[in-house]
Amino acid sequence: MLPASECEHSQTMNRLKAALTSTGGLSYHYMALRYRSGLWRRFHENLNVLLCNWRHFSKEIILIGPSAGYSLSQEFLQTFEAIHIYDPDPLARWLFQRRFPRLPIHWSLNSPFFCPSTHSIQSLWRIRRQHPEAALLFCNVIGQWPLMEKVADSDIQEFVDQLHQVYTQSNWASFHDLFSGPSHWKKWSHIQQRQQVEFHSLEALKQFWKDTKGGPLTDHMTFKKFKSTNNKKHLIWPLTPRQIHIVEWAQG
Repeated sequence: MLPASECEHSQTMNRLKAALTSTGGLSYHYMALRYRSGLWRRFHENLNVLLCNWRHFSKEIILIGPSAGYSLSQEFLQTFEAIHIYDPDPLARWLFQRRFPRLPIHWSLNSPFFCPSTHSIQSLWRIRRQHPEAALLFCNVIGQWPLMEKVADSDIQEFVDQLHQVYTQSNWASFHDLFSGPSHWKKWSHIQQRQQVEFHSLEALKQFWKDTKGGPLTDHMTFKKFKSTNNKKHLIWPLTPRQIHIVEWAQG
């Protein structure tokens, strides 16, 4: 695991990265403006079916890294009496509040979950103590860690194991990238029509990717990390017409 001091420094650097990379910030907001109502629509619809069926029994929710809430619906968010958001992107905060002006939002620009470290595990316990009745949702965060930090596979596994210990039963969920790479979205459009797809093994996924004539795969180091939950689904997200992301939904 990364030491706490190193991760605190990384948070500062990652605030800058978040404003510039495709995983968040300006590039992501531009893509959302361009693709949200068209190319991304089916992914968002399928994801929000899972969100609205998530039986968490909480009146509060903690959102980690939701950006401007492009993946989230009014239907889902309005079920909560308090929404606590941790995201370091100040533009995302402004856009989120414009998109959902009537929601009870409490926003923090200090994200404690930018890398899997002792600090981030301590943050799980701290947030749990601060909001003991709140559900917790990671919004495409965990799969971004390998793109932003040099992390070991075991670091992510340890964080997920701690998540299971801190948040029990059904009051946590995460959607996160499994794999991504260059591939034309039209080769995936017939699969994306389904609400979910299932890849039971890495070999099956890689063969499917090969059949679509996709380019080199980026491994986001999240495949098979949520071994102790059976509530997992796979979704297809065409980030751009030539960039496909395979996203996993997992819940406690």
